Amino acid sequence: TDAGVHARGQVAHRDIVKHFPPGRFRDGLNAHLRPNPIGVLAADIVPDDFEARFSAIKRHYLYRITNTRANLALDISRVWRVPRALDADAMHKAA
Repeated sequence: TDAGVHARGQVAHRDIVKHFPPGRFRDGLNAHLRPNPIGVLAADIVPDDFEARFSAIKRHYLYRITNTRANLALDISRVWRVPRALDADAMHKAA
């Protein structure tokens, strides 16, 4: 996903030459990812023409905006703070 964006249910793919059972591949990835705040929940074998970006059936985006003068400590990395008045009509038209 894009830098600075949080993702749930993110799908990725990797072409590999050597065959690994999906569970073993998942566990191996998680062993290397362990120091980072990310983890692989599942792995599977997909058709050769599968591309994570282009084979997606749907995408869902959630934009979190807080209209406060101060940062919200618990949401600082997940919310865009806009300390000035928002034009809700323009936002609805743009959506």
